[in-house]
Amino acid sequence: MLTRRGTRLALAVATGLFGGSAARADGIAIWSLLDREGPLAAATAPAADGLSDYLAMINVRDGGVNGIPLIYEECGTAIAAQESAACYDKAKASAIFVVPWSAATVLDVLPDASHDGIALLAPGGAPAMVADGRYFPWAFAMPATQLDGAQAVLDAIADKPDGGAPAGLKGKTIALLRLDGPESADAAAFLQAQSTLLGFTLLDLPVGLKEMRAQSAQWQEIGRIRPDYVVMSGLGAITETALAEARKANFPTGRLIGMAWSTDDAELALLGDAAKGYRAVSWNLPGADAQALRDIAETRAGADKAGHAAAERSGLFYQRGVIAGAILVEAIRLAHSHFDRRDVDRTQLRWALEHLELDDATLAALGLAGMIGPFVTSCSDHGGHAAAWLLEWNGRAFIRKAGPLATDPAEIAPTTKALARRYAEANAPWTTNGGCRP
Repeated sequence: MLTRRGTRLALAVATGLFGGSAARADGIAIWSLLDREGPLAAATAPAADGLSDYLAMINVRDGGVNGIPLIYEECGTAIAAQESAACYDKAKASAIFVVPWSAATVLDVLPDASHDGIALLAPGGAPAMVADGRYFPWAFAMPATQLDGAQAVLDAIADKPDGGAPAGLKGKTIALLRLDGPESADAAAFLQAQSTLLGFTLLDLPVGLKEMRAQSAQWQEIGRIRPDYVVMSGLGAITETALAEARKANFPTGRLIGMAWSTDDAELALLGDAAKGYRAVSWNLPGADAQALRDIAETRAGADKAGHAAAERSGLFYQRGVIAGAILVEAIRLAHSHFDRRDVDRTQLRWALEHLELDDATLAALGLAGMIGPFVTSCSDHGGHAAAWLLEWNGRAFIRKAGPLATDPAEIAPTTKALARRYAEANAPWTTNGGCRP
């Protein structure tokens, strides 16, 4: 198992061990901030495991990046602002990148990271506003944001995989059953705006973090209104509980659609055929045959000599951690190449994160072919806007149902910009990147 709160796991090729040795002076330190024991652990712990395994595999297989070992460290936040701040204080002395695995943690550490010049990468889980690099030079959300996911859900409901105007939504009622907090707030704002534009009714049903397994009030409202669809957004037990409540309310499973973090394979496996037909939009495809996953298994990379169990490696959350590791490794390689030096600094690595071009060939070289769609970043666009897929639970695993579902950055840009401006004004004086252009 990975070491827990405040402890250190150095993944250095020199020893070939996955123990608790200290960070190396010539290594590149990447920190995870996560919930490993609390309500969001089912999502954030596998993602962190995937990240650590990918970095370890690069060390074993390649000897690090251009000979420099990658050092993985983590700290448990307990989804509390004070704990997040303490974890960030531990990380900032050595971290070249920090990976917060929840939107709440991003918000907790964003001011200090922006001040200190430490890049944050929260793949698919950051508040959508950070996709605007003009306001948030040091925060990144690629390959996609909450708003990309919300748009993809509407396209899936309207059967518009090409991203065209989902006119089929007019007159429908959509309930949004969501974890109350930053993990879903942006999607709720976007869907509310789209409901006015596209003529559907949105029923917003937030669920408190401590009430994820107690949704009777929300399902009473769903039973009363009988919406056409229920969209679920949130990490943790919210999905498993919602599926159980839907059965009791005789609400068709096929009209439940989850967003990217409502895809907990482990919890759905407990339900088995009872969850059959549940659909969800995801920016990554289950990719058990992907080269990166095969390499991880072959090198037995991970927190122990056997690596993490195959069941975990097949999960969407674990594979998102692998993808995050590949994004960071590619950024390090790009910085080395562009600046023609191995001892790149944080500003140079930030530049690399803003100039990624992960086309099909690059994704294949990273071992990610079949796991994720192409995306690019820029100084002003830290979101990537990668395509999504509509997945369906077959009783044992998620399978591809439709997609890729194309996203339209222009459609979500006004919401992103408004959220970014609102945050900057509320936290004035806020330093922006005036050199960025749309």
